[in-house]
Amino acid sequence: MMAGLVFSVIFANAIIICNIAIVISVLEDVSGPQAMLRSSVLIKGQTQVGLLIFLGSTIGMAFIEGLFEHRVKTLSYGDGSSRIWEGPLLVIMYSFMVLIDSMMSAVFYFSCRSSNVEALDGEGHSILETMAVSAERMVIH
Repeated sequence: MMAGLVFSVIFANAIIICNIAIVISVLEDVSGPQAMLRSSVLIKGQTQVGLLIFLGSTIGMAFIEGLFEHRVKTLSYGDGSSRIWEGPLLVIMYSFMVLIDSMMSAVFYFSCRSSNVEALDGEGHSILETMAVSAERMVIH
């Protein structure tokens, strides 16, 4: 049971890193392994928030999948006329959950990025690094 729990946490962290890497590959000029590396560095210190986001979206998607299994696939009742509208409705609900999950990943990315920029400001860095952070802020705003 303990091994399953450890595997679940590692798997959830991998999914969070992949979701943030997808956002990074869309918003920045980085892709592939560089995006994965950047996302793993970016979420340092905010892993718990990412796990909560992952847990919420997974529960929502599992609920909709369960409804689909129960109402559309296995339940046989009447002439099946309600399956005609329940199936597409549940597919739309699932698509909406995927969209919400992508939006939460983007917001989480911006949250992690802003906290990393604030952490860079608090530490003593060279003038070039400070200028790069300032230029980055001007581009964002």
